[in-house]
Amino acid sequence: MTETVDTTPRPAAADELAGRAGRRDRLEPGRAWAARAAAEAAERARRRDG
Repeated sequence: MTETVDTTPRPAAADELAGRAGRRDRLEPGRAWAARAAAEAAERARRRDG
């Protein structure tokens, strides 16, 4: 008789790993994209303004 192992990823574990890695964009893709775009725009403005 063979033993089967359940390797299905659990949402809580995925959230914990994403948080531990600092990757909130996996959990909140829209918000992370908007934050990154705003940071890039601010950096461009800072460089343009000297």
